[in-house]
Amino acid sequence: MHMKMKVQTLEDVAKKIFEEYEDEPQGWRIFIGQFPNDEHFLNIIVAGPQKIRQLKLESAYKPNPLVVCKEIDEYPKTKTLYFGLRPLREETLRKVFRAVSRKDSPALFEIFKSVFSAAPIAYSEFADKEIPVGLQGPVMRGPLEYISEKQQRLDAKLNAELKRVVRREYSMYG
Repeated sequence: MHMKMKVQTLEDVAKKIFEEYEDEPQGWRIFIGQFPNDEHFLNIIVAGPQKIRQLKLESAYKPNPLVVCKEIDEYPKTKTLYFGLRPLREETLRKVFRAVSRKDSPALFEIFKSVFSAAPIAYSEFADKEIPVGLQGPVMRGPLEYISEKQQRLDAKLNAELKRVVRREYSMYG
């Protein structure tokens, strides 16, 4: 059975995800990495409160690479912080600069722990509040592990589809 997926640009996929984040900025996690059977494609798993997507990119080095994207049922259940935009107020920035100038890693860790414990806000809310600086993240990066055989089969299909599309788009290269 051939799985037909819509090939999109990263810009188009990111726009959809951004709109969903704006509507509901809490409950997001993002993972970037490669699965054991990946040749050279990069995976991004975006787990929002309503949808979980696996994006497979042809390249991390192009400004707007080809992407195959599929909604998935599950993602790595790890105790990571939620992704999002958090405001950095002036007092917090002063604390960061003091800790950096003193090379005080434990103090810096505590500051960022405090910042990331705050609930993420929408980008529009950030602009409305005239907050000078925001901290976006975290994005978890590293090797990805399959959660189930179903995910492993889906990943193989995404790999095959992206290879097919890359060969079609760049047929002059081989």
